[in-house]
Amino acid sequence: MYTTILLAAALQHWERYSAHALAAREVAATLAKGTANHLHVLSVYNYPSLTTGYLPTELASRQQDELLQRTDSLMVHKMDAYVAPLRAEGVEITPILGIFAYPPSN
Repeated sequence: MYTTILLAAALQHWERYSAHALAAREVAATLAKGTANHLHVLSVYNYPSLTTGYLPTELASRQQDELLQRTDSLMVHKMDAYVAPLRAEGVEITPILGIFAYPPSN
């Protein structure tokens, strides 16, 4: 019946999942178990802004890079935690993390 099941989850600003996020995860898992036993889970996030003020360019760049790496690591951790119960049930998961970039201003 279904060949591709995609669950979109807004994980960036959540420390705990809402009842809706948990219910959506369970419905998606049920659909995956009833078909190909495979589920794609997508979460899109953006990088927090960093105010560097009057920092030297090299130091500001290094801080920006560290912030990006911490954000990426946090999102991988959040995704892993969100899909862990599904993996424990035997559902094959393809996690997809995307970075949302605002369009440039004109």
